Amino acid sequence: AAIKTDGTLWMWGNNGAGELGFGNTTPKTVPTQVGTATYKEVSTGGGHTLAIRTNNTLWGWGWNINGSVGNNSTTTV
Repeated sequence: AAIKTDGTLWMWGNNGAGELGFGNTTPKTVPTQVGTATYKEVSTGGGHTLAIRTNNTLWGWGWNINGSVGNNSTTTV
């Protein structure tokens, strides 16, 4: 995962649990922009991603075992 200087979020990798944020499980072999929102922080691991947008909202997606994306459930998102 990477955030460019313009705040755009770029992801690549396996994506087996939707952890790249594209709404599917298709792998990406090259960095690909995720949506149009802007971000200031991103952290990945264990099949999920957590990111803070520039408006200070926290977002999480991917494999949600043990509630790892922080949405008060264990449903993968």
